[in-house]
Amino acid sequence: ATQAGIDYTILSREEGDANLTVKSVTLQLKGKELAPFLKTWLGTVCWVGKSTFRKFHQRSNWYIGVFQLDQLQRQSFSERDVQFQTTRSQGNGGQNVNKVNSAVRATHLPTGISVLAQDSRSQLDNKKLALARLKEKLAEIELQQL
Repeated sequence: ATQAGIDYTILSREEGDANLTVKSVTLQLKGKELAPFLKTWLGTVCWVGKSTFRKFHQRSNWYIGVFQLDQLQRQSFSERDVQFQTTRSQGNGGQNVNKVNSAVRATHLPTGISVLAQDSRSQLDNKKLALARLKEKLAEIELQQL
């Protein structure tokens, strides 16, 4: 890739079961001649060579799948897009649970995803926790789209 004038960045890497092996790598490629370069690499690539990990294994052909992923538009997260609602908590807690709206439901308005936090007696702590859970859930959904 470097010889063809293509710059690359490793976005994610999943280590293999054996030492110094890789199951999956996600790369971001940039360059002027990217389209012709990708035409030669997309699909199944046959790598011919002896394995350094299984020296006495007869197999010398190894197959690698190369796929192109469309770049997703990353959604910028803003607290202005989050609507907070307070409700009464459920479960143990006695009089405080019955009288105070300490549970917080956070809804991300652009996607409609909502989370509920009622772990703490404090509404402020639950609001922070709900916001953290919402960010985590949105990041998880974004990764699944890849």
